[in-house]
Amino acid sequence: MSTPLQEASSLSPLAKDHLLAASRWGKLFGTVLVVMLSIVVLFVLILIFTAFSAMSALGDTERTFIIFGSVLYAGFIGFLIFVYYQLIGFGNKVKDGLHKKDNALLEAGFGRLSTHFRFMSIMIIISFVLLILPLLLWFVFGNPGTLFKSTPTFPDGNF
Repeated sequence: MSTPLQEASSLSPLAKDHLLAASRWGKLFGTVLVVMLSIVVLFVLILIFTAFSAMSALGDTERTFIIFGSVLYAGFIGFLIFVYYQLIGFGNKVKDGLHKKDNALLEAGFGRLSTHFRFMSIMIIISFVLLILPLLLWFVFGNPGTLFKSTPTFPDGNF
């Protein structure tokens, strides 16, 4: 009886070519995305540091909101860099595993790919919830203008 590890070492040449192509494209895609997100982080840092000069005119609440939003955005971008770096790891490990005929490297590469897809799936679910949540709140509470009693739903009198 053969184990999956023994079967993995007997890949056909076409399967190896497809795996090498997938690893190259994954590495390229991950590299491009990590570089792009790193540039975004640099622009956000420049924006934050230039905004500090104008923050003296703002109140404490606005300053706190801007700093909190910037830190939250930078954390999200850092998380995306980690997720896309998994593609680079997939490409490197699978390529090395195929060239060295090392099943442990192949498994590590596919583990990186699994991690990438797991985090992307979680992000898609969170995005879907954030898209549906306002609709659900609208259906439950109705028109958002009716939540604030000091603001009339329709203007009184003529325009």
